[in-house]
Amino acid sequence: MKKFFLLLIVLAASVAALLAIIPPLLSLPTLRLQVEGQLQQELGQPVTIGDLRLQVFPRPAFVAENVVLRARQADGGQPWFCCPKVQACLDLWSLLQANVVFSSLVMENPGCTGSWNGQQQPWHALMPFLPAIAKPDREVIPGSVMDDGRYLTGMVQSGSRFAVRIIDGSCRIAGFPGLSEALQLEKLNGRYAYDPGRSGSQINGMATCLGGRISADFFWYTSLLETGQQETQVDGTLEGVGILLSHVRPVGAGAAGVEQLEISHGSADVAMEFNGRLEKGLAVHCQASINQLAAVRAASSISAKRPVVQDLSAELVASGYLALLDGYVNLKSSRLTLPGSTTVFSKGLIKYNRRLVLDLLNSVSSEHMETLLDRLPGAVGNFADLSGSCTGEVNIIGNLAVNPVVRLNLAADRLSLHRPDEQLREQQQDRQSCSPLTQLENVLAWSMASKWLADVSFAVNRLDFCDLMLEDVSLVGKKTYNQLYVERFSGKVDDGLVRISLVVDDLLHEPLWNGSLVVQSLDLAAAPPSWPMGGILDASLIFDGSLPAGVNPDWLSTLRGNGTITVNKGSFRDHQLTRGLFSFAPFLMNLPAERFFSPFTRLQLPMKIANRACRLQSISLVSPWYQLQGSGLLDFNSQLMFQGEILYGDPDVQTAKGRALPFRQRVRLKGPLDHLAAEN
Repeated sequence: MKKFFLLLIVLAASVAALLAIIPPLLSLPTLRLQVEGQLQQELGQPVTIGDLRLQVFPRPAFVAENVVLRARQADGGQPWFCCPKVQACLDLWSLLQANVVFSSLVMENPGCTGSWNGQQQPWHALMPFLPAIAKPDREVIPGSVMDDGRYLTGMVQSGSRFAVRIIDGSCRIAGFPGLSEALQLEKLNGRYAYDPGRSGSQINGMATCLGGRISADFFWYTSLLETGQQETQVDGTLEGVGILLSHVRPVGAGAAGVEQLEISHGSADVAMEFNGRLEKGLAVHCQASINQLAAVRAASSISAKRPVVQDLSAELVASGYLALLDGYVNLKSSRLTLPGSTTVFSKGLIKYNRRLVLDLLNSVSSEHMETLLDRLPGAVGNFADLSGSCTGEVNIIGNLAVNPVVRLNLAADRLSLHRPDEQLREQQQDRQSCSPLTQLENVLAWSMASKWLADVSFAVNRLDFCDLMLEDVSLVGKKTYNQLYVERFSGKVDDGLVRISLVVDDLLHEPLWNGSLVVQSLDLAAAPPSWPMGGILDASLIFDGSLPAGVNPDWLSTLRGNGTITVNKGSFRDHQLTRGLFSFAPFLMNLPAERFFSPFTRLQLPMKIANRACRLQSISLVSPWYQLQGSGLLDFNSQLMFQGEILYGDPDVQTAKGRALPFRQRVRLKGPLDHLAAEN
C-alpha cells in the first residue's frame, strides 16, 4: 500500500514536472495565428506575435513573446507598441469546466512610441476597451471593460473578474501639444481590476520628462451601489522636480503672423495631492514654484523680440475643493509670492461649466513694485515706469463673457510714475491718437466698448508724477455699461491742491464727455523745466465735448469749455513761447527786453473754448516794469491773435499825470506761436 502511494506521488510529481517543463517548450503556431487575427480585427491595427506558449505553473497561462502593434500601412506601418512578454492568465475554475476564460493580463516592460499630429492616433484603437471614455454618454462604471459584450475579446467572459497589470512600462510621444520635445515616461507601473460590482485602477512610478523627474501615485476605485448609483473614490499624489520650462511650447506657436510667447529658460517644481469622491468633490492641495523664468513675445513677421518676463521666480501654495461633475473650483486658500516682497492671497469660487464665472477676492501686497516690474517688463505697457508700494483688495465677480465686475480698493504709501525714455516716447507718438479716450485706454488699459464693469477706490500718501510730487492722492471712479465716471481725482502739492472730475458716456455710440479741473496754489517751480513760466497757479476749468470714432483729431472741433487761469508772483522763463509772445519788445525803446523776464505780480487769463479755438478775454498781466491789458484768440493750430495796450517804464520815475508807468503803447500780435509778428 505504501508502495502504491509512493508510486502515485512520484507519478503526480512527474506529471507536474512535465506540465511545468514541456508546455513552455511547445510553440502554438496555429493558436498564435488565430490570436493575431482576432486582435487585429478588434483593434483595427496590424498585430504580430513572435511566439505563443502555454504554461501551467505557477498558474495556467498563455505567454506571448515579442508582441508588436503597428500603424496601418497608409500611416507608414511603423510599430507603436512593443512588449517582450505578455502573460494571459486563465481562470482555473472555468478551465476545470472546459471553458477558456482570461482572469488577468500582465505586460512586462511594454513600450509605446508615436507622434501626435492632431489626427486619429494609433493608441485610440485601445479606447473601445474603456467604454466610459469611448462613449461618455453611456451610464457605465468608469473604466470598466465589462459593461458591453461587444467590446470584449472572445476569451473574456462577461461577468467574470478581470485584471490588467503593467510592469516597468515606458512611453514616448513626439509632437505632444504644448511641448517642444517628446513626452517621455519610464518605469511606469499600473494595475486595473474589475469585477461585476466594482472597478479600480492604480498607477505609480517615476519618469523623466522635460529634463526633470516626475513621480506619481494614483488610485481610483468605483463601486456600483444597490441603488444603481456609482461611487468613485480617488486618491493620488503627483510630484515634478526640475521641470525645464524652456521646452514648453505654447499651443499655436509657429503660426504665421501671430504673436507667440517664447520661453528661453526657466524651471519649475510642483507637488499636488488630491483625495475625495468624484460625485461629491475632491480636496486638492498644490505647491509649485517657478525659477528664473524668461520669456519674450515675438511673431514670424516681426524680427525684434520684446521681453515679457525676465528672471522671474515665484511660489504658489493653494488648497481648495474641485467638483468635476458640477464644474466648479472652490479656492479655500491660494497664496502667490512674487519678487519685491509681493504676495497675492486669493479665495473664492470659479465656475467653469459652459461659462467661466468668478467670485474671487484677492488681497494684494507689494512693498517694492519696481522689483516686480523689472521682472515683468511687459506689464507696465507704454505709459510709465512704476515703483513704490501697494496694498489692498481686488474683487472679481460675474460671467467673464457677459458682465464681469471688478472692484478695486487699494492703498499705497508711495508710488512713482516716471516718463518713458525718448525711444519709447517716439514709438508711442507713431501709434497713439490724440483722442482723450484713446489716452484713457492707454493709461487705464480700459475700453468703453468692453463689457467689464468696475468700481475703483485708490488712495496714495505720496505720488511722484513725472517731476511733480503729490500728497494725499485719492481716486474714486467707476465704469458702468455705457459710462466711465471719475468722481474724484485729487492730490495736494505743498500748499496747493489739484482736483479733476470726468464723465465719458457712449450711450449714443459717439461718446460724450465732460469734466472739470480745479487747481489751487500750485507752485509751478515743481513743474518740468521746459515750462515757460514759474509762480503760484490757480485755475478753474469746466469742459465737455464728443468723441467721434476713428483715430483723428476731430474731437477738437467739439471741445467746449470756460474757466480762468491765474498765476500769482511768477516769472517768465527764456523759452521759445515767451520769446514769441514778447516779440514787440524791440519797439519799446524805454524798456529792455530782459525786463519782461523779471518777476511779475499777477497774470490772469479768463478763457472760453469753442469752435476749435480758445478765446482769451480780458487778459491782465501786472509787473513792476509794465502792465499789459488786452484780449486775444488762440486756435488749435497754434495761431495767436492778440490786441491790447501796454504801460511800461521805470516805476521809480513819476509822470506829470501821476501814473506809475510813464509810457503807453498799443500792441498787436498775429501769427504762429513759434514765430509771432508784432505790429507797433
